[in-house]
Amino acid sequence: MISQSLIDYIKKSREAGMGEYFIRQALINVGWDRDLLDVALDSEEAWPESKRVDFLSSGDLRDK
Repeated sequence: MISQSLIDYIKKSREAGMGEYFIRQALINVGWDRDLLDVALDSEEAWPESKRVDFLSSGDLRDK
Protein backbone atom coordinates (compact mmCIF):
# COMPACT_ATOMS: atom_id res chain seq x y z
CA MET A 1 0.00 0.00 0.00
CA ILE A 2 1.16 3.51 -0.78
CA SER A 3 1.68 5.87 2.13
CA GLN A 4 -0.99 8.58 2.40
CA SER A 5 1.72 11.14 3.20
CA LEU A 6 3.46 10.26 -0.07
CA ILE A 7 0.23 10.59 -2.04
CA ASP A 8 -0.51 13.94 -0.37
CA TYR A 9 2.97 15.26 -1.15
CA ILE A 10 2.68 14.26 -4.80
CA LYS A 11 -0.80 15.78 -5.16
CA LYS A 12 0.21 19.06 -3.53
CA SER A 13 3.39 19.26 -5.60
CA ARG A 14 1.49 18.69 -8.85
CA GLU A 15 -1.14 21.26 -7.86
CA ALA A 16 1.70 23.74 -7.25
CA GLY A 17 2.95 23.11 -10.79
CA MET A 18 6.00 21.03 -9.93
CA GLY A 19 7.06 18.62 -12.66
CA GLU A 20 7.31 14.89 -12.12
CA TYR A 21 11.11 14.89 -12.47
CA PHE A 22 11.49 17.38 -9.61
CA ILE A 23 8.93 15.61 -7.43
CA ARG A 24 10.75 12.32 -7.97
CA GLN A 25 14.18 13.83 -7.25
CA ALA A 26 13.00 15.50 -4.05
CA LEU A 27 11.59 12.22 -2.78
CA ILE A 28 14.63 10.18 -3.80
CA ASN A 29 16.86 12.71 -2.03
CA VAL A 30 15.06 12.05 1.25
CA GLY A 31 15.23 8.28 0.87
CA TRP A 32 12.05 7.09 -0.85
CA ASP A 33 12.37 3.89 -2.89
CA ARG A 34 12.37 4.44 -6.68
CA ASP A 35 10.04 1.52 -7.41
CA LEU A 36 7.53 2.74 -4.85
CA LEU A 37 7.72 6.22 -6.38
CA ASP A 38 6.91 4.81 -9.82
CA VAL A 39 3.78 3.20 -8.43
CA ALA A 40 2.79 6.26 -6.40
CA LEU A 41 3.36 8.78 -9.19
CA ASP A 42 1.19 6.75 -11.58
CA SER A 43 -1.53 5.94 -9.06
CA GLU A 44 -5.09 7.11 -9.60
CA GLU A 45 -5.12 8.56 -6.10
CA ALA A 46 -2.07 10.78 -6.70
CA TRP A 47 -2.92 11.61 -10.28
CA PRO A 48 -6.60 11.17 -11.18
CA GLU A 49 -7.35 10.24 -14.78
CA SER A 50 -9.51 13.37 -15.08
CA LYS A 51 -6.46 15.58 -14.52
CA ARG A 52 -4.19 13.82 -17.01
CA VAL A 53 -3.63 15.44 -20.38
CA ASP A 54 -2.99 13.58 -23.60
CA PHE A 55 -0.77 16.04 -25.42
CA LEU A 56 -1.12 14.27 -28.75
CA SER A 57 -4.90 14.48 -28.76
CA SER A 58 -4.89 18.03 -27.42
CA GLY A 59 -3.09 19.24 -30.55
CA ASP A 60 0.08 20.47 -28.88
CA LEU A 61 2.38 17.99 -30.62
CA ARG A 62 0.51 17.14 -33.81
CA ASP A 63 2.40 17.06 -37.06
CA LYS A 64 1.51 19.93 -39.30
